[in-house]
Amino acid sequence: MRVGLIGLGRAGLRHAAACKKAGGITLMAAADPAPAAQHAAGELGIPCFADYEQMLDAQRPEAVIVSLPHAMLAAAGVASARRGLHVLLEKPMGVTVAEADAVMAAAQAAGVRLMVNFVHRFRAEYQHAKALIAGGAIGRPVLILDSMSSGRSEMPPWVWERGVSGGGMMMYNGVHSVDRLAWLAGSPIARVIGVAGTFSYPVEVEDTLVGTVVFRAGTLGAVIQHKSDAAVTLGGWDTAVWGTRGAIKISGGILEIASESEQMRRPVQESDRFLGAVREFVGAVSEGRDPSPGGIDGRRALASVLALYETAATGRTVEISESAG
Repeated sequence: MRVGLIGLGRAGLRHAAACKKAGGITLMAAADPAPAAQHAAGELGIPCFADYEQMLDAQRPEAVIVSLPHAMLAAAGVASARRGLHVLLEKPMGVTVAEADAVMAAAQAAGVRLMVNFVHRFRAEYQHAKALIAGGAIGRPVLILDSMSSGRSEMPPWVWERGVSGGGMMMYNGVHSVDRLAWLAGSPIARVIGVAGTFSYPVEVEDTLVGTVVFRAGTLGAVIQHKSDAAVTLGGWDTAVWGTRGAIKISGGILEIASESEQMRRPVQESDRFLGAVREFVGAVSEGRDPSPGGIDGRRALASVLALYETAATGRTVEISESAG
């Protein structure tokens, strides 16, 4: 597969490394106007264009991987799909549901595959947990909690600019949480209520959010997103799923299950989640199937985050529509 990279920032470079590992992929070119991108592309042995449309027309790849700030994602996805290219699009697809719908519509009209890069689904411990839940190891899921927290770290400055990111930490990191919740529950989120705050950073968007979610299957859930400016604090990605016959917990690379049939606690070797995502994308295209996670997963996660913002602003429960357009 001949692949073009749109965006060579932190995520774009991780995608590039994954493509090199995956095999069967030829990196054709990159598009990114940043001076550092020229050097990075040189290290990869590919040309770098300042404009992605020029790159697409000059290099004619078969597929693209789009890793841009949130407000730029949808336009690049639409432009690529309209040229007949398969698209691996970074989360959260855009900053509005209408933007997500536009990307999905363009991909459908062109008959190309669209994947949204929820790489946490490709972490080994979450893959194991999903398989256990799907196999009935803990019965029917009834309650799911997901928490992401961290201290001071280097982040792209645009994350804190509402006009570019569409929100704060919930849009940047928390979109992974709501996707993970729905994926593990096996059901889309139907309604939410939550609160948000800005405690650690002098910015216009939230660094902390707590939300309660109800899934269409009736399962209950909660999401916590917190970014501290403390140099030393507690943090991590923690997920717990309670079912009718037991529970599963994931914390710090440790997978734990306690059920009527099994009790186990073991570390899970860390996996290259970007490599897992690239392999799924290439496999789906070559097999002529829709990749997972796909556009509808991305749209649902984005709609859930925007609903959490709405409820935090209004104090009212917000229902999430499944309709597109």
